[in-house]
Amino acid sequence: MGSPYRDETESLRAEVARLQKELARRRVTHGGIALLLVATDFGAILALRPWLNGGSDAQFWGSIAVVVGIGIAAVASARGFRKKE
Repeated sequence: MGSPYRDETESLRAEVARLQKELARRRVTHGGIALLLVATDFGAILALRPWLNGGSDAQFWGSIAVVVGIGIAAVASARGFRKKE
């Protein structure tokens, strides 16, 4: 005799696959904006070079925050956002 409980493993796997497919369809990537942000990040590194090599800790950490912030925005834009419905 089998187990008294139902085995819903296959139906759960199918439901997970369906939900993942639906989420992937909703994800929107912005490749052009990501490339623009990468170019802006490179420009920021060149523009902030005196601060990155300077003697002031505040200028150094401020410029690092700007460069890392632009980099995070570029990665988020390339990875994509979910549409609001």
